[in-house]
Amino acid sequence: MIGSREYFITVVALGLGFLLLVLLAWLWAHLRRQRMAREVERNEALFDAFFNAAPAGMAILDRELNFVRINSTLLALMQQENPLVREGGRMAGAEGAGGAEPCARQSLRHLPSDLAAALLPRMTEVLMSNQPVDKMEIVAGAGESESDTDVATPACWLVSLFPIPTPFGRNPVGLGMVIQDIALLKATQRALEQSRAALRRLGAHRERQMEREYQRLAREFHDELGQLLTTARMHLQLLSRQPEVTHAQVAASAQTIDGMLADAYRSIKTIAADLRPPALNLGLVAAVEWLAERMLLPIGVQCEVQYQDADALSGLEDGLAITAFRIVQEALTNVVRHAEARRVRIVIARECVDGADAGLHLSIADDGRGFDMTQVSRETHFGLLGMTERVAALGGRLDVETAPGAGTHIEVRLPDASGAFDSSSLGALA
Repeated sequence: MIGSREYFITVVALGLGFLLLVLLAWLWAHLRRQRMAREVERNEALFDAFFNAAPAGMAILDRELNFVRINSTLLALMQQENPLVREGGRMAGAEGAGGAEPCARQSLRHLPSDLAAALLPRMTEVLMSNQPVDKMEIVAGAGESESDTDVATPACWLVSLFPIPTPFGRNPVGLGMVIQDIALLKATQRALEQSRAALRRLGAHRERQMEREYQRLAREFHDELGQLLTTARMHLQLLSRQPEVTHAQVAASAQTIDGMLADAYRSIKTIAADLRPPALNLGLVAAVEWLAERMLLPIGVQCEVQYQDADALSGLEDGLAITAFRIVQEALTNVVRHAEARRVRIVIARECVDGADAGLHLSIADDGRGFDMTQVSRETHFGLLGMTERVAALGGRLDVETAPGAGTHIEVRLPDASGAFDSSSLGALA
């Protein structure tokens, strides 16, 4: 009897021990599943944060090309096409919260039509071939003529598509998509190409101008100076060959030669003034007054030159003064050639920031016929282009205000050596 009781106790103890082991194993597995679930939740939250914060549009689509997951960047692109895509802070027909959420009712039709039309065949190709498509460029209205897209920069996207594989078969379960809006980049590239083309045209124009200037100088030296010096030399040779020369003959020849040398000296001064006006040695104000008198008075145009603090202006750095002088020269050349103006007003002043000199301010205004800035030909109108490039080289700013019949007003701000002005915009040819 006692043996049976001990046997029963032993069996019960073994059963309780087994149950305890099972309970401990279940508890350990339960705690492990909880830890894994929390880790999965953390990873999901991290993935959602990354997915939603990505600057590029990102999405996951199923094999029927319906969106399974979408981030806020791509959602904003959809809203541009269809404002009803999102309702009350959530996607219409979606479950869940946040920017990366299920979107079973969203499909390609919610994308811009040009983008959706280009994506559909390529998505089908990716699903069929199980091969990715990397960095495909899609331009809105790509089939339109170039003239239709010149006014505004068309929308442009850079798209990558890749299949999402499954470990149970070769066919992908869906595909991933990354979209970047590169319209601004394309506009910047286009503006850069236009700027480079304008610089090439300006360079070619300046080369032609230099060649014409070389030819003019060659003619000046050969036709005028050469003839004067040759004639003077012939007079000296004639005097040396005459056996008997009276004092009156020597005086007459000397007077003739003196007149020729005086003419040669005036010709040299004129050429030198064209290359660098001597008035620049007296300061920018004196040089501008000399230039205005030389260019405008002969055609009957009145010119008023206003300035402030002549002492400060006379101490300008040489490169800054030359640039300002050439800009005024180009502006007055345009007045003479095109403006048909009666009056011109030039203002020269030092700019001050917090009581310190910050640069130079030029204003050239005329009451001429003006022009339409939108009709200015970049192919032939090198005056504004040349002024713009001179100003940009010093990090300054140039603005032009004009309209047909309203005259032209050119404002130029050039920084001093410290580069005080911001050159973020050049208004003349923007």
